[in-house]
Amino acid sequence: MRCQQSVLKLFLLSLQPPLLHHLQSADRPAVRGVSVRMSTQRGDATLPAVSTLPSREKIDAHVVALYRFAVKGLASDTLQHVHLGHGDTFPYDRRWAMLYAKKNSTFDPQRPEWVHKENFLCAFTANELLGSFVTSFDDSTQQLTVRKRAQPDAQPLLQASLVEGDGRARVGAFFSEVSGAELRVVSSTSRPHQFGNTRAGVSASGDTRTIHIVNQNTVAAVSARAGVPLDASRFRANVVLGGALPAWREFEWVGRTVRLGSVTLRVLSRTVRCEGVNVAASGGAADVDVPRLLNRHFPEHGPYLGVYAQVIGEGDVRVGDTAAAIGDNVI
Repeated sequence: MRCQQSVLKLFLLSLQPPLLHHLQSADRPAVRGVSVRMSTQRGDATLPAVSTLPSREKIDAHVVALYRFAVKGLASDTLQHVHLGHGDTFPYDRRWAMLYAKKNSTFDPQRPEWVHKENFLCAFTANELLGSFVTSFDDSTQQLTVRKRAQPDAQPLLQASLVEGDGRARVGAFFSEVSGAELRVVSSTSRPHQFGNTRAGVSASGDTRTIHIVNQNTVAAVSARAGVPLDASRFRANVVLGGALPAWREFEWVGRTVRLGSVTLRVLSRTVRCEGVNVAASGGAADVDVPRLLNRHFPEHGPYLGVYAQVIGEGDVRVGDTAAAIGDNVI
């Protein structure tokens, strides 16, 4: 009897390699970032052990552009390098906004809170109008310059300091006149505040400040599928990534830590798109319905493109720096 049991055990062991191969290749299809190993104990094979760690594959992804938007809804300033401390956003990014006077009660400079974009003159409420101007912000003078996009070499229509009450009043008066709505330029007077479109930062840490990241390969995939020329600058991001980063891979970063240059960030959420990006960064008429396009051609993702993140580790990021997910789920 003991001999028969030994023979039976040897027979069963001889079947285990193909059985395990079947389990690994047929019943458990290959998944990127999931590893399979065989463990043995007392000569007996066990079921494959599966690692639940996210993928750590190395991809040649890098920063291709950095942008700052000093006034919510106005044009960007192109940057080459930023230093970011814990919780920071880009220097002066969306520090000011043009609040509709009839919505004055929605924002208190002494106790700033997140306010929905519908309360401001911005890309969401006036994309074509604001796209008709070229604006720039000078960090050293903290002065905003406004020109007509159709006449970029002409004398500025306006130059005003955003840190002085008189300068903010002049900016408010100018855009009140061209928009036909009474406006007030506002900013926080008590603590760092960003007039961003997302509540993700508030939900995660109580801080409005976030970094908006867009993958130019995702934009290229949307452009190719829809047959519409699109550029990443349309999506008003702070950081545009490129290189070999696959389209939509950034969505897999939500809930994980990533490193851009020497800066460490926690990715909080995907970016829902609105009418604000229906006009290209170069201005002109609204030429595409981006939310509808995304829903139609990428229903698996819905009207989302880009991700929001918050800085959790101080450092520097420059154009050309590498970008990579470095941590497991932390949310």
